[in-house]
Amino acid sequence: MGTTLGVENTYGAVAGRVPAGPLTYARISTDDMNGMIHTYVGEGRFTDDPLTTFGARAVVEIPGLQHLMRYIVRTVSNITRR
Repeated sequence: MGTTLGVENTYGAVAGRVPAGPLTYARISTDDMNGMIHTYVGEGRFTDDPLTTFGARAVVEIPGLQHLMRYIVRTVSNITRR
């Protein structure tokens, strides 16, 4: 935002690198048409991997991420087909 609006106009904008360490994530979504709630929770870690960008930034390692993404895509796909 600072490059577009000017640094003086970006009060409150977050900038910095998330330090390496553990991470817990969660998502809750609803399927209102079918009265269902879908959730998932997992753990991973923030890494010290190089990242050449600006703003708030982090690199995350999540074991089994491809399996999780397949689950999410299938779940969303099944919801939208109903």
